[in-house]
Amino acid sequence: AGFPLDSQFANWYWFENEPWQLDFSTPLMVDANGDIRFDSTGFQREYPTVTRKLVYRELMKIAPRYADLEYVLTDVMAQLYRQNIHDWCQPFADAAKRRHGIDLSPTLAKERFESDAKFYPTLLRMKRFQRSWIQRTGRRYDTLLPATTSFGK
Repeated sequence: AGFPLDSQFANWYWFENEPWQLDFSTPLMVDANGDIRFDSTGFQREYPTVTRKLVYRELMKIAPRYADLEYVLTDVMAQLYRQNIHDWCQPFADAAKRRHGIDLSPTLAKERFESDAKFYPTLLRMKRFQRSWIQRTGRRYDTLLPATTSFGK
C-alpha cells in the first residue's frame, strides 16, 4: 500500500527549497491489495472510446508498480535517458544504494526507456486524435475531473 511517485520531471517543481510533485492527470493511491483507489474515468476520457478498455487494462497493470521504490527509482533513470542526460544514471544508482540499500541497474533503465520510446508516441497520438475529435465536434470533457476532490467541490 502507498502513494506512488511519478518520476516524470515535468511533474515536479521546487517550492520553498524542496521538491514537490504536481500531477493532476494520474492521481494514484494503491491499497493493501495493490489495487488503484481512484476513479480512472477522467484519465480514460483522454483516449478514444474504442481504446479505453485497453488503456484501463494497461493502467491497472502498470500503476501499482509506482508504489515500489525500486521501480520508481529505476524509472527516474529511464527519464534521465529520455532527457539525454544518462551520464547521471550511475551516480543516481550509487546514491540509491547509499540511501536506500537498493541496487539499481542502469541497463534495466535503458531497456525501460527504449520500451517506452516505442509505446508512448502511440499513446500520445491517440490522445491528440481524441482532442482533435473533440475540437471538431464541439464535444467537451464535462466530467473529466470528479465533482468532488481533495480540494473541495
